[in-house]
Amino acid sequence: MSKLDGVEIPTDVWESPQEIVVIIPLGGVEKSSLKVALKNQKIIIEGVRKKPKIEDKFKPILQECFWGPFFKEITLPLNVYFDKIVVQLSADNVLKIIVPKIAIPNEKELDIEFI
Repeated sequence: MSKLDGVEIPTDVWESPQEIVVIIPLGGVEKSSLKVALKNQKIIIEGVRKKPKIEDKFKPILQECFWGPFFKEITLPLNVYFDKIVVQLSADNVLKIIVPKIAIPNEKELDIEFI
């Protein structure tokens, strides 16, 4: 789990035989600040969670929300199509990354070529 200044970005990773799906809720993150990249077999997610304006007369009594820049790395297995990854951001700011897997058969008889 990646952190920035001790802050954990909540992430769900789901897997089927055909694909891996990463779900990250990003409430408060503007699309313009979001960057998703692939580097060295890792998905790199960066962005900024913008703090809403609160009048100066208010003082915090409980602060659990993280505001500011964040960074997340997710290591992918080798058996995926790195060039077919799909990144989607929903209207309610949920990031969904779909990573198709390469089908690896458990067993297959191979033809013998005579040369």
